[in-house]
Amino acid sequence: MVQRLVFVIVGCAVLAAAFALLCRFAFPDVVPYMPGEDATFGWRREAAFLITTLAWVAAEASAVLSIVLAALLWKRHATKVRSS
Repeated sequence: MVQRLVFVIVGCAVLAAAFALLCRFAFPDVVPYMPGEDATFGWRREAAFLITTLAWVAAEASAVLSIVLAALLWKRHATKVRSS
């Protein structure tokens, strides 16, 4: 169980880093909405927003699962200490 959880945590962290790098290198010139811009630039802003959102969600999932892992290990340690 612990190994799978660690694998998922590392996977989420790598996914978050990959999405962040993709957004940084694929959309370096995307800025907030400016009046008078054309529709071609609008889809790029939406794609950059989607990729940034996915990166944040993956990072948050990694953080939450890290807390779960710490609690699981803490509980396992406390159980071993009580039994000995």
